[in-house]
Amino acid sequence: MDIRSQLLEEIEAFMKQQGMSASAFGLEVMGDPRFVFDLRNTKRSPQLRTVEFIRRFIARETSQGQSDPNSVLASAGDAPSRRSV
Repeated sequence: MDIRSQLLEEIEAFMKQQGMSASAFGLEVMGDPRFVFDLRNTKRSPQLRTVEFIRRFIARETSQGQSDPNSVLASAGDAPSRRSV
């Protein structure tokens, strides 16, 4: 399984657990509501720093036991730019 497929499985499991839509996840984490859809359609192959950023987000939100789909990341400046995805 490639890294894109692994990441997508992790994202899908997180969204299901949190009751979060794909567009809400993409907007909150990456600032791009199409991010998950593009991963699903293999239109994106994320860089390692993007994978690590998303995994840190999921770990942080899971450890807090909650995720607010309407929240804005406090560390939004740390998000990889769309060009680097």
